[in-house]
Amino acid sequence: MKIRTILSLFFVLFLGLTISNEVFSQSRSTGSTNGQFKDPDAGAKKLTDKLFLGGTIGGNISSFNNGGYSFFDFSPIIGYKITPKFVAGAGPIYNFLDRSNSKASHIWGAKLMTRYDIINNFFAQVDIETMRFNQGECKRGIRRLPVGGGIRQRMGGNLFLSAMVQYDVLYFSDGGLGNTDVTGLCAGSNLAFYGNNPLIYRFGFNLGF
Repeated sequence: MKIRTILSLFFVLFLGLTISNEVFSQSRSTGSTNGQFKDPDAGAKKLTDKLFLGGTIGGNISSFNNGGYSFFDFSPIIGYKITPKFVAGAGPIYNFLDRSNSKASHIWGAKLMTRYDIINNFFAQVDIETMRFNQGECKRGIRRLPVGGGIRQRMGGNLFLSAMVQYDVLYFSDGGLGNTDVTGLCAGSNLAFYGNNPLIYRFGFNLGF
């Protein structure tokens, strides 16, 4: 656990230093040139030009005749371009999970995200998520800190398709999915099935970034 925490802190520190360098470089570009200062507001983009939409909308369905399940994920994001390479955003989370011989589960929450373009179409991303699992009498609070990266591909205009893999740093900590009580009222619920892996795979669309 200590090794994972150290690696995660190192990753966040590296991302922060990279972003600081990006912001510093931009601030220098608004400085003096040949003894004359540029107007910081010259050529400034409109607020709407710095906003972007993204997130995940998708799901999966397998045959219920063989103990299958259906899963739906709706997690839109609205964000702001702090620099051309670094963005931050926030949005709601809603997951629906229904398994055979079990009641349907509803997971609500919210998230904050930061993303930095490393090179070409590859990016690093860190999220902070807090959610509430609900299935009948089973109710549990969940928190996650997914750290990872991915790749995106332009589909046309400002529309991009992205694929990402992240590791939940808080998976085995208090409140993490790997350390959540699945006994008592949650015995036999979908909670253990929902959080059976610290790796998170995501596919989604981004508009504007």
